Amino acid sequence: MILLIGNGLAADVPFVFDSSSSGVAGYSADQLESLRASSPDLAGVPPVTTPSDNEVLQFPVTGGGSTPGNTTEKNAGELKKALDARVEPDNSRVHDDAVVLALKYPGEKTIEQIASIYNYLKNGDGSKKGWGYVSDPRGIDYFMFANQTLKNGDRANCVGGGDCDDFAILMSALIESIGGTTRIILARNSSIGGHAYTEVYLGNINAQNNQVEGIIDWLKEKFDTDKIYTHIDTETKDVWLNLDWGPDEMGNAHPGGPFFQGDKHIVLCIRDVYEKTPLRLSEGYVVRALPTVEKYGLIAVLGNPSNAKYSVAFNPDGSILAAGCENGTVKLWDAASGSEIRTLIGHSNIVSSVAFSPDGRTLTSGSEDNTVMLWDTASGSELRTLKGHSGWVRSVAFSPDGRTIASGSDDNTIKLWDAASGNEIRTLQNDSDSVLSVAFSPDGRTLASGGGDKTIKLWKVA
Repeated sequence: MILLIGNGLAADVPFVFDSSSSGVAGYSADQLESLRASSPDLAGVPPVTTPSDNEVLQFPVTGGGSTPGNTTEKNAGELKKALDARVEPDNSRVHDDAVVLALKYPGEKTIEQIASIYNYLKNGDGSKKGWGYVSDPRGIDYFMFANQTLKNGDRANCVGGGDCDDFAILMSALIESIGGTTRIILARNSSIGGHAYTEVYLGNINAQNNQVEGIIDWLKEKFDTDKIYTHIDTETKDVWLNLDWGPDEMGNAHPGGPFFQGDKHIVLCIRDVYEKTPLRLSEGYVVRALPTVEKYGLIAVLGNPSNAKYSVAFNPDGSILAAGCENGTVKLWDAASGSEIRTLIGHSNIVSSVAFSPDGRTLTSGSEDNTVMLWDTASGSELRTLKGHSGWVRSVAFSPDGRTIASGSDDNTIKLWDAASGNEIRTLQNDSDSVLSVAFSPDGRTLASGGGDKTIKLWKVA
């Protein structure tokens, strides 16, 4: 493995998010450095330095990560190009494997997907063993292409094998393949030799709507730990999550585990010609670290803030909460625990309205895709799609007896549908403007509508 000799410019300091961490976004560079220097968890862990492309790094000629006798030299720019080439997220085998791992937790660059990749490389799955360590040849520091590592793993019935830099390259390759942003840290320890590990970009903790601290909370809960190890850029407040393979003090290896100790850590960003992309929380994650309140206070936050919720509704007994989402899905949550039950996929655009039937067995949804859909709430299966509107369906409602569905649309109409068959019963024409909201009276004989014409209209429907 690599032994580093070079200067570099310090910018990122190691930081442990623990039970005492709060208000991190407001910490100054001096505060971050002071916390690093005083933390017993970061003893022997230096700040990360970034070399210039023409800076010379020295390598051991003994290979395999042992303490070197003689060294060879390579400049940082050449090394970075070599690592970039071997990450190869455009390789079909690498990309396909990453997609399969990410599909266990569908979504856009979520921390669950990163955890899935990490767990697979460390532990394998039911059909393959986890990573196998194999040293480099003496006198050669060999960097494996990601796709070759996967092929070697196929032959050995494991996920892959090699030394720490090969593990870091494959980790980076799989994460880059699903849109994540990674960098590889090269570390030197004067007594035991060199090491390499990958970090993934969580986001900028000062950015509006960033999810950095929510992701940290998710990691703590998921892996039953009170310490998550990161690097924070003291100038920009970018946060990077450690993905090294070493275990924590409880013997568990997980994303955000402890850092490798050494006297120098140098960072090489992967594919840094592209803009960094932050990670997101999974849609079903619930923020539970909220104050206890008796009334008139926030008790839970559900869902991913990046996916706006246009409509929410409780089922009749209050056990299930439904939400119509900006990405065209409908989410169902257990109202007591806050756990996501399932995602209903069928609409192709914003779901602006959701409503439960009086018996709670059916959910209806209206969308910007001009359709109304009916769902079985027990199975999550689509029952039928009601087509007839020529504009955005803004609002839907069940009649009190559950036999009729009303839908209001930007096409200036209200449609009444037979809930059992899906057939259109009649169309009510609102000549002046869009129909933005509809609601049945308790006896089901009158329908109220609110529109873009700033009026409320009452319709006899039974």
